[in-house]
Amino acid sequence: MVMKLRYQILKLLFLLSPAFCCWQSCKSDKVVIPSGIIAEDTMIIVLADVHLAEAKLLLIGKYLNDENLKSSYIQHALSRSKIDTARFNKSFAFYSSKPELFSVMYEKVMAEISKRQAEKK
Repeated sequence: MVMKLRYQILKLLFLLSPAFCCWQSCKSDKVVIPSGIIAEDTMIIVLADVHLAEAKLLLIGKYLNDENLKSSYIQHALSRSKIDTARFNKSFAFYSSKPELFSVMYEKVMAEISKRQAEKK
């Protein structure tokens, strides 16, 4: 009885292994960016611009107090790349819904900010 069960399990594994291999090989790790979403490289630059704008506001102590000033700083950061707020928010929502991609992007954002800081010295 044990032998028969073992045989059936091995037979099932043998039959399912090609399907599993095919499924694994067809899986793509590449994320398809829908139209209307900011390209990843551009989004990294824009996120760096936005974070630097927010940092400037924090340094002058106005970040939490003046929403108009905050909005104008962020709008200026977006306008440098000719991107409107709606498209930025839609793109941010898309990328943040993909945690693995978003994590890699933020490593690149931090590298971009560090690069800019090094260039100013």
